[in-house]
Amino acid sequence: MNWGCAPSQRKLEQLYTEARLQFQRGDTAQAVLQARAALRKAGTYPAVNWKFRTLLAEAALRDDKPEQAIQILGDGPPSNLSFDVRWRYALAHSSANCKLHNDSAADHDLQDAVRLAGLNPTLLDEVALFRGRCQLTRGQIKDAEKSFATAAQAGNPDQFTRLYALMGLGVCARLSHEYESALDRYAQVEDLSHKLSASFFEEGALGNQGFFYAELGDFQRGLEKSQAAEKLAGKLGIAEHQQKWLLDIGRAYDNTGRSGLAEEYFRRALSLARSTRSDDIAGIALNNLTLLTLLKGDLKQAIDFHAEAAKLNLQGDSAADFRFDEACIAASSHDEVKAEQLLLDLLPVVRNDARRTWMVEAELARVYAAQGKPLWADGWFQKSINTMVEEAARRKNVEFRIAMLGNLPIFDDYIAFLFQQNRPERALQVAQLARARTLTEQLGFKPAKDDAANWVNKIKSMLRDRRSVLLAYYEAEHETYAWILTANKLEMKALGINQNDLETLADTYREEIDQHTPIDSSPAEKKLYQILIAPMAALIPHNAHVILVGDSALYRINFEALVSDAGHPHYWIEDAEIENASSIDLLLAEKRVSRHGTGALIIGAPKQVSPQYPLLPHAHEEVDSVKDQFPPAQRKVFEDAAATPDAYASSQPSRFKYIEFATHSDASSSDPMQSAIILASAPGGSFKLFARDIVQTKHRLNAELVSVSGCYSIGKFRTSAEGLLGLQWAFMRAGAHQVVAGLWDVDDKSSPQLMGGLYSGIVHGQSAAAALRLAKLKMIHATQSPPPPYYWASLQLYTGL
Repeated sequence: MNWGCAPSQRKLEQLYTEARLQFQRGDTAQAVLQARAALRKAGTYPAVNWKFRTLLAEAALRDDKPEQAIQILGDGPPSNLSFDVRWRYALAHSSANCKLHNDSAADHDLQDAVRLAGLNPTLLDEVALFRGRCQLTRGQIKDAEKSFATAAQAGNPDQFTRLYALMGLGVCARLSHEYESALDRYAQVEDLSHKLSASFFEEGALGNQGFFYAELGDFQRGLEKSQAAEKLAGKLGIAEHQQKWLLDIGRAYDNTGRSGLAEEYFRRALSLARSTRSDDIAGIALNNLTLLTLLKGDLKQAIDFHAEAAKLNLQGDSAADFRFDEACIAASSHDEVKAEQLLLDLLPVVRNDARRTWMVEAELARVYAAQGKPLWADGWFQKSINTMVEEAARRKNVEFRIAMLGNLPIFDDYIAFLFQQNRPERALQVAQLARARTLTEQLGFKPAKDDAANWVNKIKSMLRDRRSVLLAYYEAEHETYAWILTANKLEMKALGINQNDLETLADTYREEIDQHTPIDSSPAEKKLYQILIAPMAALIPHNAHVILVGDSALYRINFEALVSDAGHPHYWIEDAEIENASSIDLLLAEKRVSRHGTGALIIGAPKQVSPQYPLLPHAHEEVDSVKDQFPPAQRKVFEDAAATPDAYASSQPSRFKYIEFATHSDASSSDPMQSAIILASAPGGSFKLFARDIVQTKHRLNAELVSVSGCYSIGKFRTSAEGLLGLQWAFMRAGAHQVVAGLWDVDDKSSPQLMGGLYSGIVHGQSAAAALRLAKLKMIHATQSPPPPYYWASLQLYTGL
């Protein structure tokens, strides 16, 4: 840095302001470079000199070098310097003493800082921040939370103090395993650091969110955050962070069935950890690679990875993971006795970590199964499931309860074990354990705790009463299972397709739908029929009412549009009347619920509010086709400018038997509660009726049927436990018995005919399933060649409680 002639005090003050701003934004290296250069020129200005010295001490503390900070700070500034110089020195000196566990000196320094701050709220907030950091160092997490909360209050004019306090609250939440709270805090950190151009802290906030999402089982959102963090860490040159985010990316890929990508990222993290000599990161990478290669059947490579990990000084969780890997290697080497002992010894070590406990318990179950001890295996499988069910129940946010049960293979091995044991009743019961748990909880329903045989007998009785057949599916990583139940019979079959291949086939199916492929050019629709329906077709009478309980990839498929080649190629809707259900237990409870809604609430054809949502040419026709089915006294209609979100809320939706929306919808693939029905703007209000507003308890519904003919109104956010989450799910949670919603784009021209036919059939005594099917068949038979499913198959019927 070329200073020229000696700088003035004013110039030095300006340089200090710039250096402190760099430090506040997290660019410690640049701040130190500027401070050291300026310090050599600030000897004749004691106040500025001490500002730079204190800044260098704070930088040493950020690098966890308290001894160096104490050395820089020395005996402190003279008493004749301004209070703000002495105040900041006291804070830095207190922090150094705290890190060195000189608690009495640290407290004395903090008292000095409080005295020097006087009644200045901004300075007192920063004192609270430093107090919180010291309390955190001492392990006083609850006290630290209170101090950070004081400094983080929204009215704090010092935004950097607020930023650091929010980060402190995030650390407290992490140490307390309150990951949902930690997510909220780091989301605030991300937003605030972006506004303050504090990229170093934004990177950390993104990475921490990725980690917490993964811990909560939401791997898709975790992947997005981790990828953004890794990219930013690479740009900023923070290798120690980059390798952590690479691990989290690999973890997300591993848990979403993309093991090849997972291995690539674990290897990248390992390579970086080797170069930076980060034993802990290397240990985590090696643990993941060991397990991945074992799953691939490459025992030799797994042993090599494990041997490399043995050379590291692993501590804590990494040491526990190393022992777990050793047990898995022993099991893969058919030394079940050694594996059993290693796992039993490890269990008390991981008892306070639900995910690791589940892994150990599930591996013990597999070991006992391999030893030919089915009763022991069964018990440990049940323990492993209970561990994660109890952990999920502790989550405050319903989406994380869903993610934890739906995005981890909690039930896979137990169902495979039960299939091998020829226990189809119990296998089906286990497969349904996670189905719609949050929906049943929200509706206040508690499933009966029957044994599997009694539970299946109740299902058969229900099917007999409804003259129905039930098809249920479960997708495990390596196999897909199906059950067919009639009034008299239960069969379970392995369908011979793994999860990845089924996902690929579902993708091809959706491409055929989007491309309006005709019936004679639809290989995926034909193949899916052969895999999913043909093995059970002999037990399904023609024109049977079929209740479908799907899973994962199958939620994206309308079974009506699958092509049967029995006799001649035709869509399965020609053979069956289909109703989708998210939970068998809710079907069993359905008759217990009384409803007292009357008439119809019809909202649609709203005034255009955004070019993103153009007017639907046939929306008024759809509104008319539905309202014409009800006498004026039994309908409430809102159109044009009157069709606002407030119209729904203020019309007391709980009093209606039927609710219809004829308009656009917007499905969020990242946050299902942000999915929305697009309406007209009320004065000063939003034009979106959000899913989160629909589920509010003050709008509890008594509706027999809610219909939403908007595109993707079923939702785009997918979990195996609860299906596609969006508007359909929101209305179910709000209390609707049945919902008709769009699985993909809804053809505006077709909607009036379909929705008019639906409600016409209902008011003439047909079930919703029968009425919707007949309306679709009328469209299919209207021309010589059936129209592609794009035009008629998007709208599906879903049944809840």
